[in-house]
Amino acid sequence: MKVSRENYRKMNKGYNAIFDGLQEIEDITPEISMAMNQALNILDACLDEVKKCIVEDDEPSKTRPDTSGFTVI
Repeated sequence: MKVSRENYRKMNKGYNAIFDGLQEIEDITPEISMAMNQALNILDACLDEVKKCIVEDDEPSKTRPDTSGFTVI
């Protein structure tokens, strides 16, 4: 699986919106609160796995010469 950093950020932003929205709900039943917390825990674990699959957006080109040993004066 390959995921762009921007796509991961969008998914994480959605997670944060759900979490923040849940905090604003008044008179939430304990059953709904528990179910949403379980769902958020599962989603958080999934996002952790997705984060491991981030592909750098601007990977160095293999045709570009290695100039790491040179100093610019």
